[in-house]
Amino acid sequence: MPKTIQAADVPALLRPGMVVQAQGAASEPLEIMAAIQAAPQASDGVHYLQMYIPSVNKGDYSAFHPNARATSFFITPGCRASFQAGKIGYHPFHLSTNYRYLSALPPIDLLILSLSPPDAHGMCSLACSAAYVWATLPKARVVVAEINRQAPRTFGAPPVPLSRLDYIVECGYTPIEVPSQPLNDASRAIGRHVAGLVRDGDCIQIGIGNVPNAILAELGHRNDLGFHSGMMTDACIDLIASGTMNGSRKAIDRHVHVTGIVVGTKRLFDFVHENTRVHFREVGYTHEQETLRHLDNFVSLNSVLEVDLLGQGNAEMIDAEQQGGVGGQADFVRGARNSRGGRSVLAFLSTGRRGTLSRVVSRLPQGTVVSTPRADVDYVVTEHGVAHLRDLNIDDRAAALIGVADPRFRDELHAAWKDMRKSM
Repeated sequence: MPKTIQAADVPALLRPGMVVQAQGAASEPLEIMAAIQAAPQASDGVHYLQMYIPSVNKGDYSAFHPNARATSFFITPGCRASFQAGKIGYHPFHLSTNYRYLSALPPIDLLILSLSPPDAHGMCSLACSAAYVWATLPKARVVVAEINRQAPRTFGAPPVPLSRLDYIVECGYTPIEVPSQPLNDASRAIGRHVAGLVRDGDCIQIGIGNVPNAILAELGHRNDLGFHSGMMTDACIDLIASGTMNGSRKAIDRHVHVTGIVVGTKRLFDFVHENTRVHFREVGYTHEQETLRHLDNFVSLNSVLEVDLLGQGNAEMIDAEQQGGVGGQADFVRGARNSRGGRSVLAFLSTGRRGTLSRVVSRLPQGTVVSTPRADVDYVVTEHGVAHLRDLNIDDRAAALIGVADPRFRDELHAAWKDMRKSM
């Protein structure tokens, strides 16, 4: 059985050259990581695997010591300085690839978790985040876990037996909360447009941010919706509680709502606590094409930062600076494309910087990556309407995209397309 220690004892377990992974998202082990940060010498020569999620995880393990380094799949604002200094190795992987990458790594030296208290059989759930744990848990040399009495007990992913843990730290704090922001009129307009594309019986996937929340807020009139996603937010609660989202027509995981993590507030943590209808699964299941192809009428609902007139979506860069990561968007867009009756939606506000910048652009700025290729894009939605790009030629695509741009920028975009077309 594991030895009970204090968070302040964990830094003594670290050694130079170690590879250390901490659970991510709302289940980041905050007390243990704070103790490690407070003992900077412990991180000398340590390489961290950061399972950070934008808007959820705020820190930077590579900043714990000048000789600490990290691997990350997302670049969050909190770790930008270390990334630019070369202390963080950013891997531009699809989330499905992340799981394979972690599974193929040599055994890691120390895995740090934040789990729910054990049940009568000595089994602890992964609480708020099942995304990556089982990629590395079987081969971790040492496992330390917070046993957080305020963490929800969740189902779906295999639980962790107490016997697998080497050390436990007993604690009690609310997992990381991410409150939803108030919806504005433009976001609500997007929600109404997208709701018109969703049919009874569809299986929904959502991305992070206000736009997906606005879409979910408009789906209360639908029936028998399913849910299969990398994340679940507070916006799902009322749809599930009302029976609108019940999973009754899903070909797999029927009557079950599948997610990898939860991103929200204590209300959401309480909702998933001991809720047998919500199943947490690893990224190697939620994002894999082998899983998604069995979900008929799969509808992927994601947001982007900008789309160019070729139909290419950028969801991760602003002014050619990395502002997140590849994430799971392309996994789900392609899953929807291959689903029988499936659809994918990229939704975003048509302008930025207080209306002075069009987010429908003639070309993506130099140095900007393509997050979603034009061949995969299906529907593009702004507050001004819907552009259905599937099966359109390049001229019709450009016209459709200009039609959902802010009216103040349409003439400029028309002129830019004419010039672009001459040089093609």
